[in-house]
Amino acid sequence: MSRHVVVGVDGSVPARAAVEWAAADAQRRGLGLRVVHVCEQGRYGGEGTKHCAGTLAAAADRARDLTRDVEVTTELLPGNVIDALIGESASADSVVLGSR
Repeated sequence: MSRHVVVGVDGSVPARAAVEWAAADAQRRGLGLRVVHVCEQGRYGGEGTKHCAGTLAAAADRARDLTRDVEVTTELLPGNVIDALIGESASADSVVLGSR
């Protein structure tokens, strides 16, 4: 995917709103949508990866439900949230995040 909108999700209500906004923006602009979740080491205990994958899948499903003809891709990223999102911004047309 060459041109895309990135949306960072964490399972919160504001992140859900960000997915909805990003999906509409990608649809309107004819761009792909890349849904990312940063799974920080140790944050969710022994169920960490499973929890993170579920969060990401739910957000991607929501984006697909809201759009047509938008390529929705996902990425489960390791590491620090700030560093990962800065890295994602390098190739993104825009980055969308929720506000807590």
